[in-house]
Amino acid sequence: MVFTHLDTSARNLLIKGPCIWLLDWEFAGYFPRSAEIATLRLDVGKEPANLDFYHDLESAILRDKPLTPQEREQVDCWRELALNHIRIYRPTPDEQLRMYKRRRGIDGSLR
Repeated sequence: MVFTHLDTSARNLLIKGPCIWLLDWEFAGYFPRSAEIATLRLDVGKEPANLDFYHDLESAILRDKPLTPQEREQVDCWRELALNHIRIYRPTPDEQLRMYKRRRGIDGSLR
């Protein structure tokens, strides 16, 4: 187990001169390092322009200690678990219209 960020992305890095800060630690914890690699390989929701960042970061992480066969299998399991829990939902134009037409009270609750 290693202390893992689990949301390493360009938007969570603050770079100023020679200093780099890693922000947004809400998903951090002690996990197998395969979990961090799985999150880097999961391209869902990532901007296409940033995909090289994730591939370069993974290469840097694995440069000195490549994944073992067991860790590669774990990465596949982590990714499958994540994909099984992602729900992509896009409301139809009619559903969007109904959402905006609902009357709301002063406190924001639906009437």
